[in-house]
Amino acid sequence: AYVFAMYNTTVANANFIIQTQAIFLAIFGYFFLKEKISKLTLASIILAISGICLMVGSSLSPGQLSGNLVAFIMPSSFAVLIIIVRKYPNVDMIPLQLIAGIVAMSIGYFIAGKIINFQVVTVPEGMVYVDGGKFKRWNKKEQEDELSEYRVSVNSYLIDKTEVTQRDYRRVMGEYANDFSGCMECPVENISWHDANEYATRIGERLPTEAEWEYAARGGRYSNGPELYSGSNDIDEVAWFISNTKNKQPVGKKKPNALGIYDMSGNVWEWCSDWYHDDYFLISENSNPKGPEYGTEKVCRGGSWFSNDIYLSLIHISEPTRL
Repeated sequence: AYVFAMYNTTVANANFIIQTQAIFLAIFGYFFLKEKISKLTLASIILAISGICLMVGSSLSPGQLSGNLVAFIMPSSFAVLIIIVRKYPNVDMIPLQLIAGIVAMSIGYFIAGKIINFQVVTVPEGMVYVDGGKFKRWNKKEQEDELSEYRVSVNSYLIDKTEVTQRDYRRVMGEYANDFSGCMECPVENISWHDANEYATRIGERLPTEAEWEYAARGGRYSNGPELYSGSNDIDEVAWFISNTKNKQPVGKKKPNALGIYDMSGNVWEWCSDWYHDDYFLISENSNPKGPEYGTEKVCRGGSWFSNDIYLSLIHISEPTRL
């Protein structure tokens, strides 16, 4: 259990928490054996528990959380054993210590590593944290009725709540960096993949992979089940497209999807980082697919205000677009 704790968290954390066994012994002695606690011991207990709470609470990953929990459970369980032996001197400590170690590891591993999906993430304003997971992707070629389905998983990531506005793009790339239609809160359009990629790089972000885009469009872990469009089966609730507008519209005016992301169906096409290939799904990785290694066209997703409903559907995998 000690080795498990050291492996999954910092040595300093593990050593500090495990050295608090005497403090746990004092607490249990007070409650179960009616022993007295001096003021100095009480102050030490308060300080130590505060430190432990900070260490466990500031864990940055499920692995580190599990290590901290094991380190926390070990001294408390051993203190219980000592109390038992003091009350019942004939009890054999060796098997009890083994049981305590196994219990500590089991709780730390299965609760923190498997049940609790815990992370501390700072989410910048205007972005959404997408908790990673598995989902089914669909592939349907434009000239075929057959629908292919396969399962992939993606790690956690951040993505913008809205499409990049004219205002934000021009502030970063320059006043004359793109066509301007007079609407500063409308999404930027008619820019190349290289321009979109450069913008993302300048603000410390990146373009999503197609798998990440699709997972976010479906609502990630908060998905409401299979939906034709991002956030609803009713296209007019969530999307601007050829039947309800004659031009692009300001971002964030339609209903968001389950993650709070707007306009992933309609308004303007959205670039992904992947190269495009018709049959990529046949050889795609199951974990964090990044698209083909090379190609001549990049993937665009989501459809636009000038598209019909077919191109806005999440079943329509991707649109090849020249750089």
